Amino acid sequence: MAVDARAALESPHRPEYEASERRAMSRGIRPKSLGGLMSWFLAEWQRELPDRMHVHSVWRGYASANETPPPGHLGGSLSGAPAWTDPFRRLLENRPGELDRDGYFIRPMRAAIAHIAGRDARSDGAYCALYLWSLGCAGGDWRGVAAGARVPWAVQGVVTEHVLGMAWAHWRPTPDSRLDGT
Repeated sequence: MAVDARAALESPHRPEYEASERRAMSRGIRPKSLGGLMSWFLAEWQRELPDRMHVHSVWRGYASANETPPPGHLGGSLSGAPAWTDPFRRLLENRPGELDRDGYFIRPMRAAIAHIAGRDARSDGAYCALYLWSLGCAGGDWRGVAAGARVPWAVQGVVTEHVLGMAWAHWRPTPDSRLDGT
């Protein structure tokens, strides 16, 4: 029996359930399952990644219009290293809470993760932010991330769902008036 046919027999209403969960998420209702939260998180994570890393030119240091780096910090490449695309460079160099001209976060998921992390590197929030960052980098392999973080096997799903719930609670397209956009 094919895998798809087997899955259809084991959970015949899965497509309807997933469609219902997507509709609820579009209305701002938190997904009820780990799978739904993970799908939302990965979609938002992927949306923030640039399409390309490099352009066909040699790297020269420059700053965009809203940056004011100290003199001598721009650099360049004498060896002919390929230049980064501007979105990739901004992903690496700019703060997670960077705003566009309309006041929206350019990378809202990274802004949420930075807000969860807070300012104390030894806090629970910093641990949760690292866990979220690892989930994004691992493409959603929550078992692998949880094992790497030494989360006991029996509670890996619970911990992952809790941390993704924190991301859901902190994610927003614009900064709160209480937040400084970091």
